[in-house]
Amino acid sequence: RLAAKTAVPVTLAFTTRTELASNGKITLNYPAGFFAGAPNPANNMAGSTSVATMTASSAITGNSIVITTAVTGIAANTAFTITLSGLTMGAAAVAGSATGITVQTDADVTASVGAASGAITSQASAVVFTVAGGDRLAAKTAVPVTLAFTTRTELASNGKITLNYPAGFFAGAPNPANNMAGSTSVATMTASSAITGNSIVITTAVTGIAANTAFTITLSGLTMGAAAVAGSATGITVQTDADVTASVGAASGAITFQVCGAGSYSIAGSGFSASCTPCPVGTYNENSGSTALSACVACPAGAFCIAGCNSSSGSGACTAGSYSIAGSGKSASCTPCPAGTYNENSGSTALSTCLACPAGAYCLAGCNSSSGSGLCSAGSFSTAGIGSNVSCIACSGGRYCLTGCGSSSGSGVCAAGSFSVTGSGVSAACTACPAGAYCFAGCSSSSGSGLCGAGSYSTGGAKFESCSPCPPGTFSTVAGASSCVPCTSQFSAPEGSSSCQALEHAKIVLKLTGSIDTFGEGSIRRTSFLSGLAAILGINEKQIVIVSVTAGSVLIELVFVRVEGAQVSPTEAVLLLKTAASSGKLEKFGLAGLTVGQENVFESESDNIGVTVGASVGGSVAGFILIAAFIWKRMRSRKDQVAWVLYILFAPLYFLQRLIFARPRSLRLVQHRQGPFLILQLS
Repeated sequence: RLAAKTAVPVTLAFTTRTELASNGKITLNYPAGFFAGAPNPANNMAGSTSVATMTASSAITGNSIVITTAVTGIAANTAFTITLSGLTMGAAAVAGSATGITVQTDADVTASVGAASGAITSQASAVVFTVAGGDRLAAKTAVPVTLAFTTRTELASNGKITLNYPAGFFAGAPNPANNMAGSTSVATMTASSAITGNSIVITTAVTGIAANTAFTITLSGLTMGAAAVAGSATGITVQTDADVTASVGAASGAITFQVCGAGSYSIAGSGFSASCTPCPVGTYNENSGSTALSACVACPAGAFCIAGCNSSSGSGACTAGSYSIAGSGKSASCTPCPAGTYNENSGSTALSTCLACPAGAYCLAGCNSSSGSGLCSAGSFSTAGIGSNVSCIACSGGRYCLTGCGSSSGSGVCAAGSFSVTGSGVSAACTACPAGAYCFAGCSSSSGSGLCGAGSYSTGGAKFESCSPCPPGTFSTVAGASSCVPCTSQFSAPEGSSSCQALEHAKIVLKLTGSIDTFGEGSIRRTSFLSGLAAILGINEKQIVIVSVTAGSVLIELVFVRVEGAQVSPTEAVLLLKTAASSGKLEKFGLAGLTVGQENVFESESDNIGVTVGASVGGSVAGFILIAAFIWKRMRSRKDQVAWVLYILFAPLYFLQRLIFARPRSLRLVQHRQGPFLILQLS
């Protein structure tokens, strides 16, 4: 009762009311489309009906089969049976009719009461079920399966296709992956699938499948059943919502177990996949079909074996920077050489192949270079085999370590005036000694080797214990000073003083020829001036304190102070200075003037030797007396004979012009201090 089914046998039974003669006709009427219009049923031979000697021939006419009897007829009131063979069912499914089948004969011409025809259903055909041989393994996962069949009746969109298979052929989960457009033979169709019992129900979407269409779909992501299955020659059937009768069964094929491959083993009941249980890391197994963990033997020394290794040579040789003893190689890096060592060779078999890291470098774990992993950074060092991290070992205090230093003594000692604490010496310069302190060579304290004493100071980088003495005119009272304090007015101090002292004399200003540029701090002229002045005056050079030097003409303000052990007091030094200036002993310094307090002791660049006499006749005699007195003074103090003669000669001229012109006139004689000549000035 399948649409288009061929070679279908049909049995008809009825009881005659009236005798049907030989060559009489029996007409079987059926619903339209129940049978195909061809072929006609096969002829009936003798013995194929309930009347033993009867033969018959049949022909399809419209919706009837006309059976013509031969040889003999059928008696009245006789139950008669005949089987017609070779019929083809109608092309489409038919619901059938409860009264759709009637019979009449040439004798019983009125059609019988209708009998039920029954329905005709449709069935898919040409089913092909494909699973690759390599996937037909118990518990194999991610298996693709291809199903092909031909529809008899059109399947609408959202219709269902049911694939039936032998129990245990597939695992109950997971469901196959969804089919995207293009993954079936109907280009635009999509589908989703779910496992139910021993069936996979495929629900179509977007479009359906036309009648009499060869359809193919591949389901992916299936898991094969957990046990071996012999399979069935008819174990696969297909039906749809339209072709509701299950198709003729197709072969499912078998599911088998597979011998465990090399690199694995299985004990009874443990082999759930083709790979069985992999040999653990650090072991290998070259044989297939192994039945125990003991089949996995230790990985050879110098090599590593990953899980499932199937070679006696291991999965590979240990890389440079590592080694392995038998059974220890579990990854490509095997056992890394410890920090502080290196190994340049692959395939090493013992810890002894890891050599001491070179001095001046560090070697991290697994180092594979004879140069180490890198050089010790500045401020650190390493001796052979010691450098195990980037920072190596901190350089000792008082020393510096340049990059790559390979000695515990460092690259050198910090020079005087600098220091380094542990690990801070990164260059030969180390760190400048702090202000107010001094640092001997190799100083290892951030506070220096000691503090500058009272009367001294340091702005940083002091090399010796004395630091720098406070300059003249300044002082420091405490140790560790970074600068000195200037003495206030009316006080001063010699170099290196810890306190100021009150001045014992008035302010002293010397005027020297030349430029201040030649008298700068530390200049040769300044140095020779101080030492020369001290020698001329017979005093300690430290007693002379230059307070200031003014630009323009060189104006020097200085004071004399007391120093320990000096034989001359500041007051005596002032008197000695005046005498030396008046006697010309200071000419070599370019002395142009000397003032002590308000007293103008000496004036040179124009050291006047004349006087201006009064402006009246009465004053002439007084002027002459004054000139004579001045000449006498000059002769006694300077022994200037030339001046004496000149004044004697020119004085009368002055008085003469005074008497004649009766107007104020002056006579001025100037002696230049740099040479033996005179300048006469008349007015």
